[in-house]
Amino acid sequence: MLALWCWLQDPEFQSYRAHVAAAESALRLGELRDARRWLDAAPAAQRGFEWRLYDALCDESERTWPVAGATITSLDLSPDGRVLATGAADGAVRLLDAASGALLQQTTGHGDEVSLLRFSADGRRLISAAHDRKVSLWDSASGAQLLEFSGHGYPVGGAALRPDGALAASCSYERPPERGVVGTVHLWKPESGEILRSMEAGRKPLVGLSFSPDGRQLAAGSWDFCVFLWDLEAGGAARRLAMPEEDRYNAVDAVAFSPDGRWIAAASKDLTARVWEVESGTLVASLRGHGDSVSDVRFAPDGATLLTAAGDGALRLWNCADWSPRATLRGHQRRVTSAAYAPGGRTITSAGADGTLRVWDAASTAYGGVRLDTTSSSYAVVESSDGRLLAACSYDGVVQFWDARTYQPVHTLQAHDAAMSCHTLDFSADARWIASGSYDQTARVWDTSSFATVAVLAHPKGVYNLDFSPAGPQLAVACMDGQAYVWDVAAQRTLFTFPVARGIAHEVRYHPDGTRLAVLGQSPVVTVYELESGTPCYEVNLGAAAEAAAFSPDGRRLYLAGDDAVVRQLDAADGRLLRSFERVDHGITRLAVSPDGTRLAAASVMTYLFDTEHGQRVASLRPNVDAQWHLSFSHDGTRLFTSAQDTKGAIAVHDIRPLRARGGAPAPAQR
Repeated sequence: MLALWCWLQDPEFQSYRAHVAAAESALRLGELRDARRWLDAAPAAQRGFEWRLYDALCDESERTWPVAGATITSLDLSPDGRVLATGAADGAVRLLDAASGALLQQTTGHGDEVSLLRFSADGRRLISAAHDRKVSLWDSASGAQLLEFSGHGYPVGGAALRPDGALAASCSYERPPERGVVGTVHLWKPESGEILRSMEAGRKPLVGLSFSPDGRQLAAGSWDFCVFLWDLEAGGAARRLAMPEEDRYNAVDAVAFSPDGRWIAAASKDLTARVWEVESGTLVASLRGHGDSVSDVRFAPDGATLLTAAGDGALRLWNCADWSPRATLRGHQRRVTSAAYAPGGRTITSAGADGTLRVWDAASTAYGGVRLDTTSSSYAVVESSDGRLLAACSYDGVVQFWDARTYQPVHTLQAHDAAMSCHTLDFSADARWIASGSYDQTARVWDTSSFATVAVLAHPKGVYNLDFSPAGPQLAVACMDGQAYVWDVAAQRTLFTFPVARGIAHEVRYHPDGTRLAVLGQSPVVTVYELESGTPCYEVNLGAAAEAAAFSPDGRRLYLAGDDAVVRQLDAADGRLLRSFERVDHGITRLAVSPDGTRLAAASVMTYLFDTEHGQRVASLRPNVDAQWHLSFSHDGTRLFTSAQDTKGAIAVHDIRPLRARGGAPAPAQR
């Protein structure tokens, strides 16, 4: 009945909520076309932060180029990163400008689908294999064909040039009489096409050929549920790197060596990429997360990340240190057929069956574009009022600073005793200072240009929370002795001391005009003080222990969250309850209001977004970190920063701006 009543009160808003919820679900499933359809159908007048965030998440690429003609089936970037080579389903082989996507050269191509193409290590030649049973060598400057190799009797699944350029390899299969299918590899001279050696392996076609970085080993994927590995110096039969589950869905479509030759990765049709240690042949990782068959695998040039591309339209990045997932890049509307790193590792280029080429920031992370790693569990995260710095404090007493535009690290400050935790921080209104508070019984104020100490404000017990006045050099501090202190920072003297009804003082929040202060303890009572006289303006009894507070930017509303997981909206002038928001599933630790006042963000096991006019939830954000502890909006309202209590520590940035509007992706940073 309540849902029906809400719908009848404002059907357009309820329609908007339903459309955004459907888009949110589609995004989590990687169904970008469905998400795009739901977002486009959402009523335009209701669109807020969450709509713009999901709109941006539907395409996280830096650049998109439409592709004329048939689907691109394979691509590679030249060693200098200037030329992008593409092979297509109709046999076309093209050379493009990697920066603009402009056509540089159109080759004569193949008579059927290109299965694989790769540049030589010196970038002067390009080798392509195709279903027309041929392998071609091309001059990468002119696009002229240098040689055509016709040594295979069936479609060629892969081809490669040894790093020294003196040997070419190609793979396919044959059907010898009474033997069925046999996987085959030919080694041949790239100058003449003369076959030097032929090798057999398995009873299915071979695909995705790759030389090891030192040129001593050759790997091929097999539809025989494995990767075959040849030692070209020792000779002999291939080693078989087997799959753990041999069924008809485990056929391999692509292989890649790590830059140091230690690992070999394989893309498989069973939605999985697998990694083996080359020396021992031990399977070290089975990487699952894609919703369709994996089509390509590539290691980053520094060997720290593995890229996988798949039929679900997504690219995924994996940390090679522990094979944990690092990011999911979304934007392709259909299958991703091929992908490659730029030589410097900063960008990734991919091709999709949706008729596009896309360029991505290789440092991106899932759900919002940026993840900033902190030295330990992170507590507070805030942006300076001038938009210059982003700061976060951690369990180990460290405060870290990043450039708020590029996310490059700026400074790391051991602000407090490492054993006592830095629990809270805030910038002054003019961005000249930043204050940090700790269980070491101090609030410390630092200069944001030199990072020198401005003041050390001692307290009887640990500092739990603090807030700078918007009106001047006053700092409010919530202390674990059950008192809230208001300091004149310049004079380093206490102006007021306000007791809480019970327990520690755990939050203080200034009114936007700086004339009032909300003080929260561990009781249901919240007191708002008038700071000219130091007397209470009013008290509010929530009926549940107070947990968090936030004023609206215009100062007209006060939002309070209790331990009953309900947010209340009050008239900030007199404390009258205006409405109670929709209850969430878990306790709330922090509140923040967007600069335009239309959205309230609440930190919990996830981040909840409420429409402040209706008091209803419009989104639930699940960044790739644990329970949310703190959150804040950027001053321009384009980003929401959240911190987490996981053991590693992380700051997630939810950015509503499409990458094209951000001036491209940020430079590689500490992510």
